[in-house]
Amino acid sequence: MSAITRTLAKMVGGAAYYAGVSDVLMAGGVSSSEYLRKNLPIYLEKKGMHVNLRFSPVEFSSDNAVGVALLGRNKYIYRGKK
Repeated sequence: MSAITRTLAKMVGGAAYYAGVSDVLMAGGVSSSEYLRKNLPIYLEKKGMHVNLRFSPVEFSSDNAVGVALLGRNKYIYRGKK
């Protein structure tokens, strides 16, 4: 498995365990990778991390940098205002 698969498996498995959930939805740019869609669930299961991993449709899994930038902008503009 690739380093990114191993790293994401640790992150996803750890987050699911910490949050006490078994269902995880992957969305965003990285989740559009066919390699990850195929191999991440296999690796998680192989390592005994029982996560029900789902991926958003590829058309909704594009780069989310613009959305993050807008959220940051709004947080900056509206800081301290309720």
